[in-house]
Amino acid sequence: MKTQIELESLSGQSLIKYLKEGFKTFSDHRTSNKLIPLDDALISAFALFSLKFPSLLNFENEVRKGDGHSNLKSIYGVAKVPSDTQMREIIDPIDSEKFNRLFKGIFQKIQRDCFSPATMSYPYFPAIMSYSINLT
Repeated sequence: MKTQIELESLSGQSLIKYLKEGFKTFSDHRTSNKLIPLDDALISAFALFSLKFPSLLNFENEVRKGDGHSNLKSIYGVAKVPSDTQMREIIDPIDSEKFNRLFKGIFQKIQRDCFSPATMSYPYFPAIMSYSINLT
């Protein structure tokens, strides 16, 4: 990642904004056929998992019905939704280290805001970080 992007808060919209900004810093490995912007493909993949779709095909079918596209556009800011094949072809070649650097910022924010000694008034397992983010 070229620049340090700060996660403002742990709200769903802040998380989506942080990811979109981070994804825009990824270099696009495709030399042609860039009909789907890279950040749209990446945030669509994030939406697929955060909305708990059982498969890429199921996700694609919901989007094509029309119900899913309005949520992807209004909540996730996706302009062009990739098909399941397009998503695989776009995302698979990306080095996972790029994602690791981006997600590290999320984990650091959770540690600072939720797991500091000042905010811990209940028992927890120090070696395990479990945090649920609801985007609805």
